[in-house]
Amino acid sequence: MSVMNTQSFPKQLSKEIDTMFMNQYADYPAEYTKIAKIQDAKKGDGGRITEADITGLGLFQSVGEGQSVQFDTPVEGNEVTRRFVKAGLGFQITEEMIQDERFDKAKQMAGTLAKSSVEYIEQVFWDLFNRGFDTHLAKSGQYIFDNDHALLKPLRGVSTVSNLGTAADLSETSLAEGLEYFGLLVDERGMPIPNEQAQYLIHHPNDTFAAQRLHTQQYGGTYGLGGLTSGGESALNSVNPKSGLGKNMGNGGWQPFMSRWLTDDDAWFLVSPKADFRIVWKKRASLEKFDDYHTGNMLYKSTLRMSAFCNDYRFGFGNAGAA
Repeated sequence: MSVMNTQSFPKQLSKEIDTMFMNQYADYPAEYTKIAKIQDAKKGDGGRITEADITGLGLFQSVGEGQSVQFDTPVEGNEVTRRFVKAGLGFQITEEMIQDERFDKAKQMAGTLAKSSVEYIEQVFWDLFNRGFDTHLAKSGQYIFDNDHALLKPLRGVSTVSNLGTAADLSETSLAEGLEYFGLLVDERGMPIPNEQAQYLIHHPNDTFAAQRLHTQQYGGTYGLGGLTSGGESALNSVNPKSGLGKNMGNGGWQPFMSRWLTDDDAWFLVSPKADFRIVWKKRASLEKFDDYHTGNMLYKSTLRMSAFCNDYRFGFGNAGAA
């Protein structure tokens, strides 16, 4: 007969391990929290998240004397269902380890477990960007970053939207294409979405200098240890934006955001404040502990359930880079 008996283990050890896990989990510098829209699952959701689009109404139409008003009908579509994924990891503390008071190693394992859980979340979330060109689908049924997202009921001649940049490394020309994209945003009827601008330029660490230069540098050209070594001020301004492309873009302009979790060193992305890169929590990571009656060991594990996805593609722009 299996018997669980928490009284056989030192309570102080359990408290220290709990504290170590929670402190490490809270202190680990998470990147995803700056970009992700984080939500809690709704009760009674059946372990899934289902959403669909619905179009707005069309334009006002002129009405002649004695004539009736035209009636428009919205269209529903792009239904998609997301499910939660469970992940976890654990470790054991042997009875001998407890008896010999080798507590420091046990506490270190708790800290490592907390770090592992946060790293897992980071990898799952940033995979939406890393494989958003060829694996992860938006609600439109196309890849998150694609050139043919179909509109449900367009009013005008354009029936698809592209949020995929012409393959190019980060530069003034390629960045300008992305910034201009947000000025041309439309809804499912092809109606303009006003006042939407890029908030973050997400880039690989290898693009840090290029991103900072585009954001703030007044003059470019060739620099050496002694400063500017080639080109005059006028020539430099013809190549690089004066005061940076991050300035004068309204609402404070966009900001560079370096992510260590991007796997392609020349891919880069723009997101607006409405970007729909989401993490929905069914169960956040927490530490659980059990006694093993047969071995005298103490078992610790941490599990979580989450779903990471992007349903609405239109508030993100991606460029896979030249390579």
